[in-house]
Amino acid sequence: HLHTLANIAKLLHRAEFRQALDQAPDAEAMLKVIKDQGKK
Repeated sequence: HLHTLANIAKLLHRAEFRQALDQAPDAEAMLKVIKDQGKK
């Protein structure tokens, strides 16, 4: 779990990631953003 949290913390440094999370209408959409951005 710590590895996953560390990866999300790194993603939070990216403005496009934060914006996509902010625009996500629900938790499912947020999870999709995290999964999609994590692949980049």
